[in-house]
Amino acid sequence: MSTFRKTISEMDYALLGATAALTVIGILSIYSSGLTAEGVHVSNEYLKQIIWAVSGLAILVVVSLIDYQRMKDYSPIVYAFFLLLILYVRFFGHEVNGAKSWIGLFGEFGIQPSEFMKIAVILFLAQYLSESEHQSSFRRLLVAFAIILVPVVIIITQADMGTALVFFPIFLFMAYMAGIDRRYIFFILAAILATVILTILPLWEQYILKSPTGFLYILYKAPYVFELIGASCLVLGLSAWGWISFK
Repeated sequence: MSTFRKTISEMDYALLGATAALTVIGILSIYSSGLTAEGVHVSNEYLKQIIWAVSGLAILVVVSLIDYQRMKDYSPIVYAFFLLLILYVRFFGHEVNGAKSWIGLFGEFGIQPSEFMKIAVILFLAQYLSESEHQSSFRRLLVAFAIILVPVVIIITQADMGTALVFFPIFLFMAYMAGIDRRYIFFILAAILATVILTILPLWEQYILKSPTGFLYILYKAPYVFELIGASCLVLGLSAWGWISFK
């Protein structure tokens, strides 16, 4: 009882209130989306959302009673368990909206293990980053990336790209907070930005400009694209040689 009272007294009520408000707004949004213009219900999805909200509140209370310092002792086990679970779902799960990433419980209710995998990754990644401060930033970055890459690859094979993409902001934010060399983080962000831009530009050219541009022409037309790749590899090779030779 003393632990419960201490937890209640130390609880961040601002964070709890914001979470409750977002949950209520989400339920109301789903409720309103199931109404026609005449006020007739055509969907009861909001009922499932209410059940999950109450279940989440119960889990919140239970987890808040556990000393978070002890969670790190079990984080590898939790990570491995949910890793096996999403692997199981990959082959034997239920398909919903094109994504084979669900475990059916009863009726229309089910769980998506990849959502719990996010928590497992955060716990395991936090443990590794907190215990590897004596290692080089580059090594920490590679190991941290490997920790998120394994579940991401499995989730992508489930055809659930949206969930897989969420792991990358988690990785970058935790790497930043762990004190990994900012140069690596900024390089990754620049690579992501360049990828997004180079993905959007052809669509912009096709649907908005309605005509080819010289800049994009060299990015995907032979032989210019091969010359560009060759020049990039040359620059990368020279950079690697300079770093190895002269640091």
